[in-house]
Amino acid sequence: MNYNFKLLEDVLGNRITTDEFECALYSTDLAPLPGIINLLFKTTPDAVVRPETPEEISEVMKFANKNRISVTPRASATSALGGCVPTRGGIVMDMSSMDNKIEINEKERTVIVSCGVVWKKLEKVLNINGLALMTYPSSSPSATVGGWLSSPGCGVGTLKYRRVHEQVLGMEAVLPDGEIKGYSEKENHKFLGSEGTTGIITMVKLKVRELPESVSPHLLTFDSQEKFADVIQELVELKPFNISYANRAYAQMMKDVQGDNTNPDFEFRILVVFDGNKKEVAESVKKLYKIKKSGGIGVEPAELAEEEWGDRFNPMRIKRRGPTLLAGDLLVPLSRLNTVISKLGKININGLGIEGSVVSENKAIVMPMYLTDERKFMDFIFALRHLKKMNDIAVSAGGIPYGTGLWNSPYVNKILGGEGLKEKTGLKKKIDPHNILNPDKYLGAKLAIPSLVFHPKMYGLSMFLAEIAAKPLRFVGLIK
Repeated sequence: MNYNFKLLEDVLGNRITTDEFECALYSTDLAPLPGIINLLFKTTPDAVVRPETPEEISEVMKFANKNRISVTPRASATSALGGCVPTRGGIVMDMSSMDNKIEINEKERTVIVSCGVVWKKLEKVLNINGLALMTYPSSSPSATVGGWLSSPGCGVGTLKYRRVHEQVLGMEAVLPDGEIKGYSEKENHKFLGSEGTTGIITMVKLKVRELPESVSPHLLTFDSQEKFADVIQELVELKPFNISYANRAYAQMMKDVQGDNTNPDFEFRILVVFDGNKKEVAESVKKLYKIKKSGGIGVEPAELAEEEWGDRFNPMRIKRRGPTLLAGDLLVPLSRLNTVISKLGKININGLGIEGSVVSENKAIVMPMYLTDERKFMDFIFALRHLKKMNDIAVSAGGIPYGTGLWNSPYVNKILGGEGLKEKTGLKKKIDPHNILNPDKYLGAKLAIPSLVFHPKMYGLSMFLAEIAAKPLRFVGLIK
């Protein structure tokens, strides 16, 4: 369908393009899309816009609403769930130019920041002023404020300071009809974690903290999964800033990326980090020492722990291990972490890497990952079936897939819960009656054929049939 995008040139100048090559660059996110998706959705936008002010966003939304054109907000595309990939063509709104404001109030310990500012830059500016973020994403060098606030919001520091959503004191957002509106802390829930389906966040006010006087990372290793699972729960009681972990296969992948020919000499490792004033950190380290003495725990040199902590901003370097890396993203009860990891290990995948973090007193993120090759159609298509198994393992343990986007839409009822889904659906219909903003995401696909394909029962059946078909195909060597 042809739209008169020239009307937007008066607003945006050269910050709008309909060039096919440029638009094609916005047809995927961090993960590759199987070609079959292009039969279900129009993933290449008709136009890409790069607004610099809320007023420009407003004009784009008014144009889109008048012409019934879908708008897909996009930040740095650091997710792999298809949440910022268009499904109906339309307009992709690149928010990266909305990065012109960082206003710090040292007395209140707050910051007002534009949605396009990346988290690492924000942390650097805060640190210069003696302040620090409470929590931030591991993808901080590229993830933007608005992008991460639109996600579930678990990251580095969440264990101590809870999800980033709880640090938002207020915000400004542009609604689907183009209205620019401010929202209080009590109203933030309409947009936080909603994956850009109800409004476009343009500016937020965040709580921040004093820059910690001391930071103390410690790297522990384990020869047994059971010991690892027991100790990680003990560590939570010490109230550290962050706990992350990885298995041997993940560590081997990282060594391969770095060109290190040595093999990991552990089954699991934990990086636990304490921060705060010197006295507080010293007391925590003393308690950690008692846990170390319990036996069955290896302790890596302090220099290695510091290096691992310094590398927390580079988790995606593992993609270089490719050619293609697929990963699940699960939120599970901490008490069931050992069970979940054991079940994941029974999936027929060679070299399944697992890494994750503890995000609350009773919840953990688990990211199982494995290698495939998107250039080999059969291998890639059949490799995708494992992602459903991973999600099902999380659900069976009382957990959920972490995030929805497009790929996890068959699990939306599990992720949001029956009442939550009803509430969010009602809000979407009220705020966006024409389904302009990021359609087919978060609340499930609405187009006729995709809604059938991504229906939980049909999705389950197709993955079941794929599993049956995979056995003879693997036997004859057509897939791995």
